[in-house]
Amino acid sequence: MEKNQIYYKYRSLSGENWKYLLDIIINNRLYCAKYNELNDPMEGYYLYRENLPQELRNYIRNQKGNYRICSLAQEDTNILLWAHYTDGFTGIVIGLKTKELVSPVSYDGLHELNDFNPNQDITSIFLHKLNEWRYENESRIIRNTLNVFINIEVVEIIFGLRVDENLKRLLISSIGQLNPNIIFKQQNRNFENIIIPCENN
Repeated sequence: MEKNQIYYKYRSLSGENWKYLLDIIINNRLYCAKYNELNDPMEGYYLYRENLPQELRNYIRNQKGNYRICSLAQEDTNILLWAHYTDGFTGIVIGLKTKELVSPVSYDGLHELNDFNPNQDITSIFLHKLNEWRYENESRIIRNTLNVFINIEVVEIIFGLRVDENLKRLLISSIGQLNPNIIFKQQNRNFENIIIPCENN
């Protein structure tokens, strides 16, 4: 993890989602979900050989629920992520920095545990996914904690190609007053993100 690296969170603005955006901006935080709250039905699954003791399998099953995951993207121009996670380019992408440990996901299939030490953590299970998810190019923050939020610094907000113009103006005005250092960008028809000239930039 590079100190000044920017990671990205793709967000919808439909329904009540814009309120969650304001929570992110006001409180400088992102929600960390449990593995079974994520959209991959194979999340938290792993492979093991028959000689893996049953008591260790029980341990893993009991421990998995104690972990929380924050999923981040490594790029802000991923067309499939825009389509899937911003309601078809009507949402936004949040560019952020964090002091948390961020680890890349490997798309080499479910992780295989052959010789498991019950004293070590099990985060490796959450860092391996099926190849079908490779397009997401995901990185993750994984924490074994009761705290459901991580601290972040929001540095930019990118509006999708089909974002509602009235909502965009409202968000630029309100968020710009909360944090005048945030850079606002607009996605164009070439799927490039262009800085929006405004008083807050």
